[in-house]
Amino acid sequence: ALQLYPQFETAFLDATDTFYREEGSNKMQELDVPTYLLHVERRLEEEGERVGHYLELQTRKPLVGKLDERLLEGHMATIIDKGLESLMAENRVKDLQRLYGLLGRVNGLQPMKVAFTAYVKRAGVEMVTNEEREKEMVQDLLDFKGKLDLLLEEAFDGNEELWHALKDAFEILINVRQNKPAEHIAKFVD
Repeated sequence: ALQLYPQFETAFLDATDTFYREEGSNKMQELDVPTYLLHVERRLEEEGERVGHYLELQTRKPLVGKLDERLLEGHMATIIDKGLESLMAENRVKDLQRLYGLLGRVNGLQPMKVAFTAYVKRAGVEMVTNEEREKEMVQDLLDFKGKLDLLLEEAFDGNEELWHALKDAFEILINVRQNKPAEHIAKFVD
């Protein structure tokens, strides 16, 4: 029976690859990002159990590799584009933790960092350039920074690269309006 296992494993992994390629495409279209990530998490658990009950342990790594490749790597850009900014804006810590953990499995933290930086710059520049809320600008920026600090700690495991990205993004957005932010910070402190 063990002599047949390598042949079975090859066919099983090929079928798994096809199944998850199709499922990933379908689910990515029909589900929102948080629900999709829950689905991926559930699939990882199911495949782990399947290996434990029915398959040789050596099958676990290539099986999970197929799942990672087809459900995460193949949809990484869409997951980040459709999910990161809205989850951050809505302060959805658990969903962001899941996003961070799953993208970390497939070298997705660098693209996530790029999107994180873009979000911070875009949201921060809106605050700095909103002349109607000029008097509240410093407090708005402090609140925004506080929220981001909390997300970095709670959702992104205090990731050092994201801390640096946050610092760099704030340096850029503070300088968008020449001396205005500095002027308002001085007034705020007084």
